[in-house]
Amino acid sequence: MNQGTNAMQRMIIQVVPIVICWELWKERCPCRYGTQKRFYPRKMEHQICWNLKAAMDKTFPLYKIDMRWKDTCELIENRKIET
Repeated sequence: MNQGTNAMQRMIIQVVPIVICWELWKERCPCRYGTQKRFYPRKMEHQICWNLKAAMDKTFPLYKIDMRWKDTCELIENRKIET
């Protein structure tokens, strides 16, 4: 498994699976037990990106992430953050 080349990348690698599982669970429960009839993957995708950006903003407050996910990934891969 990739360990990441900088602190931001290592944090993302650790957090992504947790956030994806959480958002899948949140979207599944209303469909199964509530009144929601459809699964909304775009809504879930938006929530995953929002949670990851919030985690990055909280962990690395000097680096504001307000861009598309592809650009964010490139920024994280190219960044040389050491903490």
